[in-house]
Amino acid sequence: FILLRLAAAVFGGLARWASLGFPLPGQGVPSTAGKLAFISEKDGKADLALLDPDTGAVSPLTKDGQANDEPAFTPDGSVLFFTGDRAGIRQIVATDATPGRTVVALTRTTTTKQQPQARPNGRVYFVDGGKISATTRDATDPKAIFPSAESLNHNPYLKALFREGGIGTVAVSPDEKMIALTINREQGQLLVVFGAGEEEHGGGGHDHDHGGVVILLGLAKRVIPQFTKGGLLGALFIGGAPFGKSMPLPNPTDSEIEQIRADMRDIELPLPPLSDDMKDMHMLVRFGEDLAVGGQVQLPAAPKELAFAPEKDAIALTGDADQPGLILLPLTGEQVSPVQLYDQISQDISWSPDASKIAFSDGKDIYVVPADGSSPPKNITEGKAGKATRPVWSPALPKK
Repeated sequence: FILLRLAAAVFGGLARWASLGFPLPGQGVPSTAGKLAFISEKDGKADLALLDPDTGAVSPLTKDGQANDEPAFTPDGSVLFFTGDRAGIRQIVATDATPGRTVVALTRTTTTKQQPQARPNGRVYFVDGGKISATTRDATDPKAIFPSAESLNHNPYLKALFREGGIGTVAVSPDEKMIALTINREQGQLLVVFGAGEEEHGGGGHDHDHGGVVILLGLAKRVIPQFTKGGLLGALFIGGAPFGKSMPLPNPTDSEIEQIRADMRDIELPLPPLSDDMKDMHMLVRFGEDLAVGGQVQLPAAPKELAFAPEKDAIALTGDADQPGLILLPLTGEQVSPVQLYDQISQDISWSPDASKIAFSDGKDIYVVPADGSSPPKNITEGKAGKATRPVWSPALPKK
């Protein structure tokens, strides 16, 4: 009997060891400092890989070819979340950021998952069909964050907010207290911020959000929100502008809801229309802690992407097909002087954690360029990794 129990224990330990990819004793996840995660597509199969930009060495992390995409590091650089097809449905998948470790699907529901964003406490946020959800590596089911089914049924104004379309782009603040998202509407995209109440933030995603506040910030043909490392919100408004002042979404009382239902009337949101003049406006807007407009920069053309520098007051922008290129835009001083770092097609921009370099893809290869423009971009993959896209710098810093 004792031998049987000992054998069972040994077998269980081996199973656990195997699930970790048979690491050596005392071996954790090697530091990913200075490395890039990216998507390598060969023969129509997309896999996740690590890239050393100094040597060009590529280390595959997945070999299943399940249309893997959208890599996102945890803040310590040890784990990668990404999306991948599982039984024909895009799910949230995780793996340790070192070759040979087990790849685990964290979700198994029937909705399409997109835009994973990892946070320090182990949670990963993502677009989950028509809502934003969160989960962890140890959770059994994702939790709805915003909007939940209960809140949509409770607040007719919230229901009206999502009546015309679903969620576009999402950004989660570093402290998880705010979620910025765009909602597709007939006029364009509406920029909305959901501020979670203490129960939602502290509890890690309960299936209700009555404690949260919903604020409407602006409208444009396209809006791209992003939080700075310090937690302030910035957004690109392409063909539009922020509202004159933020508009809290009404949260009616139970008696007011009963009256609305008794009147059988549809709620209409009092949104200012997009004028013809606004449709030709492109601007970068920075919001303050109170979500009032803190500053804005008019842009001569419509950029396609933006990325805030993690350690300095600057952003990187990419142009569209008509005006391609990678632009550095310093946000210090009264005069903003853009610096062109590359004049060809650029996409998937990512800053190094010390803000000294920018990685990007031209749709075929991964490039790295010094942020000060001291030298031209260097092609790191040179076709050796197939079609290389979606570079993401590890946030891990070298040990001193």
